[in-house]
Amino acid sequence: MKHIVLALTLFGVSIQTSMAATQQQLDQITNVVERFCLSGKGFSLKADLNGNVSLLRLSPGGQGKVEVDVRNTAGGVGYLNEEIRRLVDDDTRKCMSPHIDKLIDLIKESKKEEKFAALGTMVNFGCEQGNTSSASYEPPPGYKILNAYVEAQDVSNAKDIRPSLNKNDKKVTASIYFHGKDREFFNCPGGGHGRVKLHGTIIPE
Repeated sequence: MKHIVLALTLFGVSIQTSMAATQQQLDQITNVVERFCLSGKGFSLKADLNGNVSLLRLSPGGQGKVEVDVRNTAGGVGYLNEEIRRLVDDDTRKCMSPHIDKLIDLIKESKKEEKFAALGTMVNFGCEQGNTSSASYEPPPGYKILNAYVEAQDVSNAKDIRPSLNKNDKKVTASIYFHGKDREFFNCPGGGHGRVKLHGTIIPE
């Protein structure tokens, strides 16, 4: 059996399942906090799926900023809560508290990346003949493709294997052309078969 891999990695900034958080959800929470808890107080609250949460004082002459990675920093959540306590009054902190808890829960539940895979149909080919197996993949809403690989699987009696890959952020297609062995003294040593496997990584937008 032959095992051939063609790798193509295009880096961008790619999965969402119905259970994973999205940046839009985080933005909705920070907008609620700014509107109902921080309105008129000169603060901006930001958060992203990488785990970064920041609270910045915007008022003229004001000083104060907290920025922490609550996903990857040990004690990051406790530090964030203490800094919020230091920067805002008690009523504001109580207003923010449930929203901050939800924000942190969503960040911790979110996944930075996930794997995907798609198999093409098995194709048959004869001696000195060819056939192509194809596969494609589109990520769920809110995600994009980070990298993709095409791999030949379940291959027998192939003289030539030609993989190809076409990728953008929202769709990837892969194919492999299999060509059978040459005839030997006008006799065919046997037909062959094979198929393509497409796999890679997707991440939140």
